[in-house]
Amino acid sequence: MNFYRTFIDDENIYFLIEYIKGMELFDVIREIGLLDAYDSQFYIGQMILAIEYLHYHKIVYRDLKPENVMINHLGYVKLIDMGTAKIIVEKPARTYTVIGTPHYMAPEVLLNKGYSFDVDIWSIGIILYEFMCGLVPFGETCEDPF
Repeated sequence: MNFYRTFIDDENIYFLIEYIKGMELFDVIREIGLLDAYDSQFYIGQMILAIEYLHYHKIVYRDLKPENVMINHLGYVKLIDMGTAKIIVEKPARTYTVIGTPHYMAPEVLLNKGYSFDVDIWSIGIILYEFMCGLVPFGETCEDPF
């Protein structure tokens, strides 16, 4: 999603961002149902390109899930909600915050052992599974997803 500028008054900071005409991926997959291999490849490929762009700029997203992906009116992916993203520049490139959505979190995040950019790839794998099977592979029926 494109960011244009900020505005400030005495009490608030405002962000002027791109208007995305479309739907959340979460709603799209609920409407369509299970995706076939071609549609899964189409959406996953776009997510990989978006995450690759962030990683190239040393940004780990950390909360990739269907609710944070918009499908625009042309059918293309736009990442939204950068609230959990973090720039990692120190060596080794690791962070330790347990943050994100449990069903999509990589094991190293949950174990608080330190993690890097690979956690975003794990989340893409969970989304692919959800596309083709209709549910997440871990903790779908658990009362506590952790």
